Amino acid sequence: MSQSESQYPDASVQSESGPVVVTQTNSRLKSEAWNYFNKVGTKAVCRHCGTELTTGPKSGTTHLCRHIKDACKKIIEEERKKFGLGKDSDMFGTSNYKFNSEVTRSLMTLLFIDAEIPFAVIENRFFEASMRSLRPEYKVVGRQTLRNDCVEVYKKGLAVSWKEFEELDSCVSFTADIWTSSVNLGYLCLTAHFIDKNFNFKKKIIGSRQMSYPHSGPAVASLIEKILVEWKLDAKIFTITLDNSTVNDNAIEKALKKIREILRRIASSGKRLQFFNDILKELQLGEKKDGLLEVPISDEWKEAKELAKFLEVFFYATKTFSTVRRPCSHLYMKEVWTIGAMLMEDYMSFNQTLQDLAQKMLPKFNKYWENPNLILILACVFDPRVKLEDIEFFLGDAYGDETDEYKKRLEDVRSSLRKCYDDYASMCNVDRATSGGSPQVESSSLGKRKFDMKLSEFKFQKRHMRPRRSELDNYLEEAVVECDEENFDILQWWKRNSDLYPTLAKMERDFLAVQVSTVASESAFSAAGRLTDHSRNSMNAKTIQALICSRDWFYSIDGGFDLEQFRPFMQAP
Repeated sequence: MSQSESQYPDASVQSESGPVVVTQTNSRLKSEAWNYFNKVGTKAVCRHCGTELTTGPKSGTTHLCRHIKDACKKIIEEERKKFGLGKDSDMFGTSNYKFNSEVTRSLMTLLFIDAEIPFAVIENRFFEASMRSLRPEYKVVGRQTLRNDCVEVYKKGLAVSWKEFEELDSCVSFTADIWTSSVNLGYLCLTAHFIDKNFNFKKKIIGSRQMSYPHSGPAVASLIEKILVEWKLDAKIFTITLDNSTVNDNAIEKALKKIREILRRIASSGKRLQFFNDILKELQLGEKKDGLLEVPISDEWKEAKELAKFLEVFFYATKTFSTVRRPCSHLYMKEVWTIGAMLMEDYMSFNQTLQDLAQKMLPKFNKYWENPNLILILACVFDPRVKLEDIEFFLGDAYGDETDEYKKRLEDVRSSLRKCYDDYASMCNVDRATSGGSPQVESSSLGKRKFDMKLSEFKFQKRHMRPRRSELDNYLEEAVVECDEENFDILQWWKRNSDLYPTLAKMERDFLAVQVSTVASESAFSAAGRLTDHSRNSMNAKTIQALICSRDWFYSIDGGFDLEQFRPFMQAP
């Protein structure tokens, strides 16, 4: 008798027709799962919690194992781990392990998707030999079957993502960008960004579609609309961020051309590299040596140093706005102000290269600064470390804190914030006031009930004559949060305070999901480039979408690597 049987010895279960005694020596019940269940007719009854599960010749015991591992908390943890799949218990090393070719095939499919391995590898003779060395009877599928399996993984992931969006109670922000493959085919990538009910920031590619030329505005808009309608997300759109940048790097290239060329030539030879290191040690600059190009003169090095200082601001701003796994919209004003302050620095008048570069950048910068995006401004308010303080500072610095323009712009921000809040409060059916409705009164005396009713009505009307305070008022008047800047998690703060500010918490989920850049969609093109290189440029558009989306969805799974979380993508039950 097993440990579980000795601990839970009761083998009789009450059914509708009376007690049924199950014999424990049934030779057909060989799975270890039956040590935790009693077989009652066509039912398997858990000995610990009494849950009834269907059983039969074709039912198997997978669902019984899942019940033991996940559902029945009365079974001690050490026993439950034996039936796990993932990091808590090795599916390939437990005593009850049985080889399942479908599991192996599914895991192989996930490997080819995740590692971006060409389908042809599966037909490589050494790959097949290596698989047979592990399990001689296992038959490796062909590349076409593998391709079909990858599409099936995509369909399973599609169902999971579809359900997630269907249950989502917040809006969704999107990023979109266009990419041209090595064979000059255009692709549009559309990525969804949202914050779920548990305040987790989520990113999912929902479309990687081939589009014909010309890549005009109407054509892009039409394809985006088509994808959104297919996903039934057209009613949940909050923002769409598109690429609107041009590369103005002529001045940078001119300043760095000689430095880059000399470093390239130095790195191509060990002897030259050693020679260059000797120069650095002596803190001297050499001339022509052994065919090397002329080393930049001291003024050029100085100019490169100033240029690096200039570009450092853009580096940190790009790093901030390029994040795709956490919010960044609340940092928009701070980063933009920092760039503006640098472009207008007086010291640039002493450097012609930087002055020319700043003059080319300023017109585009002014488009963002003089007519800033209101949604990105309001997003700053949801940072409890600053609230309205940053906005007041930035506007005051730009226009002077006593000017009419400053007062007008600040009032526009406040009124827009108030209007947004009122709209959300209405949608959430949350009363902005802290007072409630008229209380219910009970009394046995008719006269007493009438008096209580009149008094209650009088108090209710008097309360409503007083100025009402909303969540927004309370939030803005509360002191800003003082904390460690590096370790502050803005989403966790809102999660902890969502009961105190339910309407603002719902607003925050929409505003903090807004993307400042299109990096999320652009990053998909790196994978697309590898998938459609010259050795695999015959892959059709649907397969490319299946591979790109599936791999992206793998990375949207929270936590560390746990195979149990990938079960929805797997073919086997």
